Amino acid sequence: MLIQDLLHHGVEVVEDTVHSLEQNPDGWLVSLHSGRQRAFDFLVEARGRRADTLTKVQRRGPESIAIGALWSVKESIDLDPQVAVSSHCDGWSWVASLGEGAIYTQVNCDGVADSVPKHDDVISFLQTRVGENAQVADWLRSAELIGKPHFRGSTAVLNDALAGDRHIRVGDAAMAVDPLSGNGVFQSLSSALSAPAVVNTILQVPHHTELAISYYADRVGHLFDRFSRNGRDFYALVDARSDYWERRRCWPDQLPAHISPDRVVGTAQKPVSNNGLIELAEVVITEDQPLGIWQVDGENAVDRLRRLGRPQ
Repeated sequence: MLIQDLLHHGVEVVEDTVHSLEQNPDGWLVSLHSGRQRAFDFLVEARGRRADTLTKVQRRGPESIAIGALWSVKESIDLDPQVAVSSHCDGWSWVASLGEGAIYTQVNCDGVADSVPKHDDVISFLQTRVGENAQVADWLRSAELIGKPHFRGSTAVLNDALAGDRHIRVGDAAMAVDPLSGNGVFQSLSSALSAPAVVNTILQVPHHTELAISYYADRVGHLFDRFSRNGRDFYALVDARSDYWERRRCWPDQLPAHISPDRVVGTAQKPVSNNGLIELAEVVITEDQPLGIWQVDGENAVDRLRRLGRPQ
């Protein structure tokens, strides 16, 4: 649907795989696996966790691996679409019945070498971990693997150089959160919704480029901290004492994910998104919203604060 929308608006779509990226004074030279090269003046990096060509990692959580597999179950088992989540001593699993005799399993474990199963052991590893859930064990008892299991990094990662005068990173290419807290789609959409105003400012109002870059970096970093703390709180709910759970229930820190009740700290000049551009405005700073609140129900937050008095 996204591609159809792009085509509808006259955007050229090239279906290929990126082999390499090279930045030059005029923009970017993209080499494709088909052998073609294309030149662009601005790059929106949206290739998820695979987008490692522009920057170094700024922060990362405990190393984690997700092992996914698709299974075919025997015809006598009639499964409606449903989902099951289970914790294990050294990780957790997510299982989805897709209906029509297929189920998908994903086991999350430590990314350290001793915790990742060897190639020959991966099938029995998945069956053992997923099978700890009695209901799911029945599903897998006669299941056959379709294709090969796939390994994906699931470490929480905040990348550096999130935006510049010729590029911006969105979604998991900007930062990827731990999957247990379930904020991945929200995070990707949040950064994607912020990006157009940032790009527009960089291209249309060059003297506000640094302001736009700081606006974006501050927001992505703030979301990373908040989602990381949300994930930490989910891990803390599991009554397990293994290294896997201990590492994750104390990272990234012990600060609360949300401060409640919130308290107004004051006002400050901060970058905001206004009609498709990033500009400075006076905002209300609170303990839970350190980046500031610009508007509330269409009213300037600072004006409302002054009108109603400054609640503590």
